[in-house]
Amino acid sequence: MKRTIGKVAAIVAAAGLLLTGCSKADEPAEGDRKDAGTVSIAHAWGTDEYPVKPAKVVAAGVAVDNLLALGVTPDVVIEIPEDKGSPWRAEALKGVERIDAPDFRTVPVEKIAAAKPDFIVGDFWRITQENYTNLKEIAPTLGGIGAEGESLGWKPQLEALGKIYGKEGDAKKVIDEDAGRFDSVKSDLPKLEGKTGVLAQYAPQRGMAVVADPEEPGNSAFYDLGMKVPDSFASLPQRSGRAMVSPENISVIDADFMAVYAVSGGPDEIRAIPGFSDLRQVKNDTTVFGDVVLVMALNNPSSLSRAWVLEQLRPTLEKVAKQ
Repeated sequence: MKRTIGKVAAIVAAAGLLLTGCSKADEPAEGDRKDAGTVSIAHAWGTDEYPVKPAKVVAAGVAVDNLLALGVTPDVVIEIPEDKGSPWRAEALKGVERIDAPDFRTVPVEKIAAAKPDFIVGDFWRITQENYTNLKEIAPTLGGIGAEGESLGWKPQLEALGKIYGKEGDAKKVIDEDAGRFDSVKSDLPKLEGKTGVLAQYAPQRGMAVVADPEEPGNSAFYDLGMKVPDSFASLPQRSGRAMVSPENISVIDADFMAVYAVSGGPDEIRAIPGFSDLRQVKNDTTVFGDVVLVMALNNPSSLSRAWVLEQLRPTLEKVAKQ
């Protein structure tokens, strides 16, 4: 199944930490090892050998959540402004060293090198091919496991980290518990099946950016609840699973539910768009005007952020299920 990820603003979601220990069954399989001290992982930019249970790790983006979900606290975290205060990880990262970066594509190479890591891990968006090339000179570096579809999302990387840290059983447990949370809500709200959902960000100069690919992880909170994107999205020109909708074509985003974030001006700026008040999700009060944290949690999800965002959206989803 093809699923393609992109970027709508800065975006991600949350759950409790799994502080389980390592057992022999969790250790990397022999076939994945080059020797007793490394494990071979194929990823978006090649195949590399990674140290088993690295002593010092620098992490960024969704990889921070994946480590925490496995009970591993990163030694250093690279943060962009949108990362700060993410509620699903704030408590677990108290006292952890931070390296600030201006945006998700910029990696402060010199500061990372000064931290002397044994392992560097980010996500597909932060470990671009160029960043990977620069960072692997410092230490073994891992980003997305694939370059498209689900392979660049959180689950395949979590499984890879399970091999690196000898926590494969824990990784499976995290994935199973994530699926269980969504299955539980889906069971509680069966009338969500077939309802339409939209994740959007509004910028006055450009219009409404939406996650248009119906199968990409940015829409996983919808399709894992039995929902889908509007059929009208199929005709939108897409780039990396995203599409722009101009204000004059606002009716294209008509849906049963929407989570939307305004880059500037707030909800009032969005409400002022001609025709916005005619959308079903506005008339039915099933629009969530979120902030950048909520949109991050949805757009580039992890097991931790998905658990958090599910709680945030539950009251509005219950309204949708009643319609």
